[in-house]
Amino acid sequence: MNLPCCVALPGWMRFFVAWMVALPYAGRQPTATAWRPIEGTGVRLLDTRKTLPGLRLAQKYAVTCGGGHNHRIGLWDAFLIKENHIAACGGIQAAVTQARKLASDLPVEVEVETFEELDQALAAGADIVMLDNFAIEDLHVAVE
Repeated sequence: MNLPCCVALPGWMRFFVAWMVALPYAGRQPTATAWRPIEGTGVRLLDTRKTLPGLRLAQKYAVTCGGGHNHRIGLWDAFLIKENHIAACGGIQAAVTQARKLASDLPVEVEVETFEELDQALAAGADIVMLDNFAIEDLHVAVE
C-alpha cells in the first residue's frame, strides 16, 4: 500500500497508518437490523447527524433503507437545544420560545438530563425531547 502520506515509512508503520484511516469505516454498525428490537412498539429509531466526511447523504439513505428514520441532515433543519443554550437563555421555556421566534416552522428538540428538565421541556412545547444519559429504568419512567 502506497498512501502518499506514508510512502517513506517502514512497512509495519504503513500498515498502522492505513489501519487508522480505515478504522472509522470498518467500525460502522449495520443499519438493516438495528431497529428490530423495537419493532411493533411505536418507537422510531433515529440516526445521528454525526457521519463520516463526504458520506452523510449515503449514510442517511442507508438508515432509511434499513428501516430507521433520519434525525437531522444538518444544523439548519431543526433546533437542538442543549444545556449551554438553556443556560444562555435563562431556562428551557425561554430557549424554546426564542427558537420559535427565530423560525416557527422548524422543529424544536430539547436535550434533557433530569425528570425536572423533561417536565419543563414538555411544558414548553418541545416537539422532540432527547433523554440524555438516562438509566434504562429511568427511560421507561420517562416514556410513561
